[in-house]
Amino acid sequence: MNVFSNQNVLKEYLDYSKSEEATIVYFVKNLVNNLDTKNKWVDVVNFDIWGSKDNKPAFNYIIVKLFEKRIYPKYPKEADLQLRKAITWATSHHDIEQQKVNGIRGQMFLITCYLYDENKGKKEIKYFDNWNEEYGGYDFTGISPTTTISRKVSLQPKWKYKITGKKEIDDSRYQYIKENYHHIYSRILDEKRVKIDWFFENYSGVKKHHKNKH
Repeated sequence: MNVFSNQNVLKEYLDYSKSEEATIVYFVKNLVNNLDTKNKWVDVVNFDIWGSKDNKPAFNYIIVKLFEKRIYPKYPKEADLQLRKAITWATSHHDIEQQKVNGIRGQMFLITCYLYDENKGKKEIKYFDNWNEEYGGYDFTGISPTTTISRKVSLQPKWKYKITGKKEIDDSRYQYIKENYHHIYSRILDEKRVKIDWFFENYSGVKKHHKNKH
C-alpha cells in the first residue's frame, strides 16, 4: 500500500467511522455477551433504527454475519493508530468479499436491543450563584446582594445499549423477518419495546386477517 492509497483508505475510513455500520461493529464486538468474535470480521447485513439519543443510533434490531479472518492487515512502519484502524477496516472488507465470492456465507445473527438512560431518576447536588433571597429569584444585575444556593437536580441522561435477545438465524429466517417486519414493528410501536421472540412468531393468520378486510 503506497502513501497515496493509504491516504484514500484513511479518508474512506473516517467517513465510515461516523456511520451506523461502524457503531454496529463496535456494538457486536464489545457489548454482545456470549458471541465469540475473536479472530472474526463482522459484516453488517441489515438493521432498523427509530431515532437517536446523544448521537447514538437507537436500533430495534441488527443482523450481522461473522467471518473467520483469513487475510490479516499489514501496516507500514510509520502508520499511526488511525491509519492502522483504517487498514484493518479495508482488509476486513476485502477478506469478506473474497470469502463471499468463494461461497462462504458466514454465521448470521439477529440481535435485538434498545437505548436506556442509565441516569434516569438519579439526582445530584448543584450550586447556583446570584440568588436573591429577598424576592426568591436570580439577580444578575450586581446591584442587590446575592448568595449561592444548592439544589437537587436530575443528572444528565447517559444513554447505553441494552441487549434484549440474540439468536443465530439462516437465510430462510432472515427472509421471514423481512417479509413480516411490518407486523413486528407494529408490536414494537404498541408496546414501546422489542422482543426477539416476536421475530419468529407465525404471522400467517395476521396476513389472512388483513386480506379478508379488503
